Amino acid sequence: MAAGVVAYQALGPEMAAAGSIAGLAGAVFAGLVGARTPSPVPTTPGVMVALLQANFATTMLATTGNLNATIAAMAICVALAGLWQVLFGLAGLGNVVRYVPHPVLAGFGLGVSLLLFIGQMPMLFGRTSFGALVTTPFGASELAMPLIGLVLIAGMLLLVRRFPRLPVPLIGLFAAIVFYHGLHLVFPGIALGRTASGDALGELAGIVSAALGSLATLPREMIQPIILNSVAVAAIGIFDTLLTVRASKGYIEIDATPRRELAGLGLANMAASVSGAAAMTTSLSVAVPAYLAGGRTTLTRIVGCFALLAIALIPGFIGSMPLLGLTALTLFFVVRSINWSVIDMVRDAIRPQYPSLRGRALRDLSILLAVMLGILLVHPTMGVLIGVVLSCLLFITDMARPMIVARTTGATLLSRRGRSAHDMDLLRQKGERTLVLRLQGVLFFGNCDDLDTELRRLEPEFDTAILDMRRVTDIDATGNKLLNDMRARLAKNGRSLCIAGLTPELALFIGPAIETLPDLDSALERFEEKSLGERLNAPHAQDDLEFLQSLSTDRRAIFMATVEHRDYAANEILCRMGDAGDGMWIILSGSISVRIPATSGALRVAGIAAGAPAGELALLEGNPRSADLLADGSLQTLYLSKSAFETLSHEAPDIGQAIITWIAIITAQRLRSSSEALRFAASE
Repeated sequence: MAAGVVAYQALGPEMAAAGSIAGLAGAVFAGLVGARTPSPVPTTPGVMVALLQANFATTMLATTGNLNATIAAMAICVALAGLWQVLFGLAGLGNVVRYVPHPVLAGFGLGVSLLLFIGQMPMLFGRTSFGALVTTPFGASELAMPLIGLVLIAGMLLLVRRFPRLPVPLIGLFAAIVFYHGLHLVFPGIALGRTASGDALGELAGIVSAALGSLATLPREMIQPIILNSVAVAAIGIFDTLLTVRASKGYIEIDATPRRELAGLGLANMAASVSGAAAMTTSLSVAVPAYLAGGRTTLTRIVGCFALLAIALIPGFIGSMPLLGLTALTLFFVVRSINWSVIDMVRDAIRPQYPSLRGRALRDLSILLAVMLGILLVHPTMGVLIGVVLSCLLFITDMARPMIVARTTGATLLSRRGRSAHDMDLLRQKGERTLVLRLQGVLFFGNCDDLDTELRRLEPEFDTAILDMRRVTDIDATGNKLLNDMRARLAKNGRSLCIAGLTPELALFIGPAIETLPDLDSALERFEEKSLGERLNAPHAQDDLEFLQSLSTDRRAIFMATVEHRDYAANEILCRMGDAGDGMWIILSGSISVRIPATSGALRVAGIAAGAPAGELALLEGNPRSADLLADGSLQTLYLSKSAFETLSHEAPDIGQAIITWIAIITAQRLRSSSEALRFAASE
């Protein structure tokens, strides 16, 4: 009813009573039509969307001077808005609200709330505008009206906070009736404004009938404003409904889908167009009390509509309803709808918890103010348009962010494959010629061209370029072509390009010409093997082991007498996770995969190459094995058991110390590589 008053007040103070009935009729009849969707979230007239109707009505009445034509235009506008909402829902575009930036939505909500406040606050004082509120003197008897209104608003806000299950707006309305008539009995001369007239229902029926009769004679110049305003009305209803659906899933745990809710909202607005033209929307502030009171199914909506109808048919109820109560209800909804996150934005802009937050907060505040000022200074429709434009600009800005977020070389970033200290030192020397770039976002013409420019600039410094695309979410056709052009140019110049981390779908999209590997570690390992060349597959002679080179010939002989030779065939298991940690292997030739169990099967987490130890931590700690070890191919190893190591350390401590030092060096190099990998992955 409050929404109906807001929409109709623009047609003159005498139309407020008819507006209250238009809102009630819409809630009943259009609500029943909207109840076709299987959800307990009610479809009701909304004060936000009613403000758009009020602005539209003011413009149309000033343009034509014809009340019936203006109401007819309002009805057509609501019907068209319903049509757009149905089409929007059926097209499956409901999820688009997820991409509207929060500052745009916050600015829109705040702007409309302020407009409603500006329009309704003077009504609370018995005035028609802020100008009249300032210039017209008050009598002592008139102060009761704003006092009662403020008490009603404060009481409803307190109730909804303490008792969310209660139907607070209905309680507030009955309280307004009691206050109004009780005070009039005690103080007959008190000024509390007017009530809805007793024949408001018949008045509305006559208004709607006359308006429908004037449809055929609508001026042609009204067509364009009707269409534009219908789009704005539809947009607000869509935003309200989609935000309600999104919030309801987490807050009231219902299974509502954007497609069904938008289609139901559109049908409800089509019905509302012939029941008083009060535009419908979906509001979480209505849905939550219904849910908390026990409403869980579509029956909630149907029962609610018939309950409203029964209340409306109570003899004398409509005629006894004070417009003061409806104004207080409107202001209550305004306060409840304000997005208070703007306070957080202001705080972060002035005194942020982290300095990096200030820039983002200032940007968000600028967007919010632009949308809000467009609504306040021009028109709510302008606020919608500004919001759409800013959403597009922000999307383009985000798309145009630099794709390259981190850069390093193979000299500092090594794979997780365990190698001998000598091989790792060699890779760090040769790794300077391997360039690694981490990318993010969507790869399209603009930022792909920037990537090509950067590769051209760095081309003299690398032989291989690895692009880590784990955070690339999409590649368009132009980006795909530019990638393949880059690969061809680099190949022509004797350089290679490798892509790592793409999803299988995107890897298939870019085609087989560019080498793609599942992750960055695989790509690093591939090019490390290329750098090591023949050394990679050459078997390590026993005397070539790094820690043995620091020992004399007789000490080497003692060590070799302590270990045992163990050879394994391809895919043979050396140990399983949880086995006793009773020794370590030293790889002479071949390689080992380190795997851990996963839901989809064994997951390879690292590899160990010839010349490096495997299982060495278990040797030192004595704890169970932390992973499976599997021979990649034919494998030759030396096995040093824990008991043999302890005996060796006791009888020949210099040999034991040499082994521990070797393990420490290998472990330190692996930790350094892991730290660099983490730093690279976390860099922005």
